[in-house]
Amino acid sequence: MKAFRVIGTFRVKDREFRNDLQDFKVELAAADEKAAREKLVSNFGSHHRVGREEIFIEELTLLKNEDITDPVVKHQVGGSK
Repeated sequence: MKAFRVIGTFRVKDREFRNDLQDFKVELAAADEKAAREKLVSNFGSHHRVGREEIFIEELTLLKNEDITDPVVKHQVGGSK
């Protein structure tokens, strides 16, 4: 597993007349970039009820073990405590 940091925005539907963009920065563990993108849109879709076309990824970077800040991701990739 590798660690990735994903930065972007997603469309928040607040009632029927207002559409705002919400920024996000997420760290996650995945096998490769394609799997990281899939995991991100799957999680956002289930937690925030947004479609894939409403998630805009601006940056997806591979992280070194010392750059990981999320303890769960650090554990998943086998990094030190």
